[in-house]
Amino acid sequence: MTNENEIWEMAKVNLQQQLGFSDISMNLWFESMVLKVLTENAAYFQIENDFKQNIINTRYLDDIKKALAEILGFETEVVVLSIEKESFESKLAKVLCEGKDNA
Repeated sequence: MTNENEIWEMAKVNLQQQLGFSDISMNLWFESMVLKVLTENAAYFQIENDFKQNIINTRYLDDIKKALAEILGFETEVVVLSIEKESFESKLAKVLCEGKDNA
């Protein structure tokens, strides 16, 4: 089976085509995103700061979902977690226990 890194790399190719982004724009917004956990229901990404998390969540979430669906063959939720103030593992635990709005 393909690992999370390979899935995200393939999805980024689709995403770049969908958005019509240059390599510079792709690097700016998506290069630091890491697909850390992939389940049947959700893809959990790590990103380095709250600012980028907000931009991704407000502007590009649907595009990421579409790009992942093309690779995976099914739709999945996308959850982007910033590690600016707290570790990915800590935030993921909160999301899984309490719901993604509390992360």
